[in-house]
Amino acid sequence: MIDQFLIFDHQRTSPIGSKMRNVKLVRKLTDFGVEPLAGTTEQMANHIKTETARWHALIKERQLTLD
Repeated sequence: MIDQFLIFDHQRTSPIGSKMRNVKLVRKLTDFGVEPLAGTTEQMANHIKTETARWHALIKERQLTLD
């Protein structure tokens, strides 16, 4: 199972974005199996669009349904 947690933050008040440049924090997150990514609004939108298309195709291909 893959979990994704996205945090949307206002660009001008982004302490989260600056924390994601902290090598020690990123290493700890990675040790827990987290893939930390930080980027622009456009990059986040593209990530969501790509992931939605990927999962939609998989669900359709495998004919998955909710019980």
